[in-house]
Amino acid sequence: MHEVLCTLMEAIYAARTAQGQPMGALASIHATDIARLHALCERYQDDDNDKLRALAREFLLD
Repeated sequence: MHEVLCTLMEAIYAARTAQGQPMGALASIHATDIARLHALCERYQDDDNDKLRALAREFLLD
């Protein structure tokens, strides 16, 4: 999960500084990573680890 989050955060930071990207470009470019993060969140939403469970649930709500 950490690896996917870092990849997506780097992409967001890069997109903020880039000019002229069409709306939705970031989501379509990183659709696989977004789907992977969603699957991980679903997997860990009922985990025994309180922090992991809370993080997974928070992302699923967002």
